[in-house]
Amino acid sequence: MKIPSPIAVIDLGSNTSKLSVISVPSFNRLHHSVRYTRIGKGMVKGKQHLSDSAIEACIQAINELIQEAEKYGVVHYEIVATSAVRDAENRTEFIERVEAETGLKPRILTGDEEATLIGKGAATDPILSDCVGALTVFDLGGGSLECIHFENSVARQVVSLPLGAVRMTEQYIANPQAVIPLTELDTIFEYAQNQLRGCEFDFSSTPSLHVGTGGAFVVTRAVSALKNGKDLRRSSPVIAVKEIGNLFSTISKMTLQERCAIPGMSKERADILPAALAVLLALAEIARIEVFMHSYHNLPYGLALEWKEACESEK
Repeated sequence: MKIPSPIAVIDLGSNTSKLSVISVPSFNRLHHSVRYTRIGKGMVKGKQHLSDSAIEACIQAINELIQEAEKYGVVHYEIVATSAVRDAENRTEFIERVEAETGLKPRILTGDEEATLIGKGAATDPILSDCVGALTVFDLGGGSLECIHFENSVARQVVSLPLGAVRMTEQYIANPQAVIPLTELDTIFEYAQNQLRGCEFDFSSTPSLHVGTGGAFVVTRAVSALKNGKDLRRSSPVIAVKEIGNLFSTISKMTLQERCAIPGMSKERADILPAALAVLLALAEIARIEVFMHSYHNLPYGLALEWKEACESEK
């Protein structure tokens, strides 16, 4: 059976709204586009409520992304919402407005669903083809950290923790534009460690290869690549925890303006990166990780695989 292709996945995260156009069953990404809508802004210090301005920005982004996807002859759309929307008191209103104004109805993923799909997505990455028998994936987003341990294509352990970079920044950093006091970053580090220690994920049983996905890994790899005179896509996917620590040490002494000036730095992520790196360093210490293997294959690829499996089941 020929599987219809390509599909478009729109991922509505706490920090970004992202489009991935993916060819199935090859899992080649034909197009990728990001809008920094930061829909989760204000949900930590205020009530768990998506603001009207955030919803409007998200709807505008979705319509723009749909227009981009149409250029690729997309045959199917998957639109999903994660941490910020599933935590919001007005998530039903959000879903109804998005459907009314874009024609697409977002599916709200539970933490376990999101984590499982991220793990499945990582398993489609060619650089990990020799490791799909046992794979541990850590995905750090704006709202949450997903921890997934896969064995023989089955999720054996799945945990979603409220340790996302936007969430941690809003909760613990008073002024992200200034030099951030080490006391605030230490608080994030300690909070993350306590969350990781208290969760049900057994870090001692995971294999030595640990896969990292999400914006903090992309930025760390980009900064390191340019520092060594290399292009991001041609750089090694191996990210040593020491590199993460060095970048953390550097940017923790900088204002936001100075952080943005670093070659390879994402200006849209520079304000939340210190918190993100503090979480990753806490994770590395708890899980005894020395090296992460960076992969771009996360949630959108897991949804593409889910679509492929659904098509095959209809044979």
